[in-house]
Amino acid sequence: MKSRASLIALSLMLATGLVGAGAIVAPPAAFAAEKAPSVKPAVGKPLQAAQEFLKKKQFKEAVASAEEAAAVSGKSAYETFLVNEILAVSYFQSGNFAKGTAAWEASLATGQMNPEQAKDRVKQLASVNYQAKNYAKAIEYANRYMKENGADGDMQVLVGQSYYIQKDYKQAAENIRTAVKGAESARRNPDKQWLELLMSADYELGNTDAVAGTMEKLITLYPDPKYFAQFVQMSERTLRGNPHVELDVARIKFVSGIMATDREYTQMAEIALQEGLPCEGKAVIEKGTKAGVMGQAANKEREARLLALATKQCDADTKTLPQGVAEAGKQAKGDATVKFGEAYWSMGDNEKAIELITAGIGKGVDNKDDAQLRLGIAHISAGRRAEGLAAFKSITAGSQSEKVANLWKIYSGQPKKA
Repeated sequence: MKSRASLIALSLMLATGLVGAGAIVAPPAAFAAEKAPSVKPAVGKPLQAAQEFLKKKQFKEAVASAEEAAAVSGKSAYETFLVNEILAVSYFQSGNFAKGTAAWEASLATGQMNPEQAKDRVKQLASVNYQAKNYAKAIEYANRYMKENGADGDMQVLVGQSYYIQKDYKQAAENIRTAVKGAESARRNPDKQWLELLMSADYELGNTDAVAGTMEKLITLYPDPKYFAQFVQMSERTLRGNPHVELDVARIKFVSGIMATDREYTQMAEIALQEGLPCEGKAVIEKGTKAGVMGQAANKEREARLLALATKQCDADTKTLPQGVAEAGKQAKGDATVKFGEAYWSMGDNEKAIELITAGIGKGVDNKDDAQLRLGIAHISAGRRAEGLAAFKSITAGSQSEKVANLWKIYSGQPKKA
């Protein structure tokens, strides 16, 4: 994930669309035509020439004429405002963003813009400074905009981006997280790119839990198989050491179609056999072979033996399951009945699984979390997601069973392939 995460979300550049002649703002409302301050010929003449050059797309000439007007001494605030507006467009069109940005700043500083124009200009300055890679200025103007006008997700993320590019991941994460929370408080979905950038910043900080939480939001709001596969891989790292839990993770990979290697199929089949679920092991090998992943020359003989063993044990289990269920029913507690319910689930009989697991829970079980997990999985497998999620609610928070249940919850909420 490292290579992907480190490159993620650096293309969130905010387009300004402000480099054409139309970027020159209108004179302030206070200066209606009949009341507009006069402009000295020494300033007005080269400015008019600059505007004509802009129309003809002769940008170098426009810059020269605008700079001539800028060199005139004793200009009024209004003249300085007009000069810098035309200078900015001339610089931008000639490709000099640094000087164009400085001219916009000088124009804003004259105080000749009406409040709405000034508000827009501060936001524009944040954006063009970002494009010019002047990240300190981008942060300054974005923060100024939010201080003067209130929360703004785009500006907050621009601040976060600026910090991210400078490798200040802590500030990046804090600012982007604020934007995400603001969108959620306003009952809007945070932008996909915001979540990707937040996930990347937290990854760089080593905040594994935060990365997982953001990825879960991405999967929920913007379903994509690659996000789910990465989320399962992240979860898998924290769900090792218990064979049955490892089998549960493999099951998610199996049913969601993200199981891809011969090794993954083989390991799942072997664990299923070890856990006394040979019919599941058989089904895994058969699917892996049908998919063309298993059955290749290097492992063909070994896998054939594994399939033969799973088939033999599955046939035997199928014959003895009813007797086993009856014996389990005589026990004081329901753990064995739950286990037989899982066996029926592994054979594809969801309804029988639900019946037995429910009965086992009703008698009382030592491992309630696991029993509720089995019940939820069986309901989801039967197409009853609401009942499955309801079963998961009884699982202890923070337990491995809850982490597995969360995988099933997210998986079951993904769009299904036709």
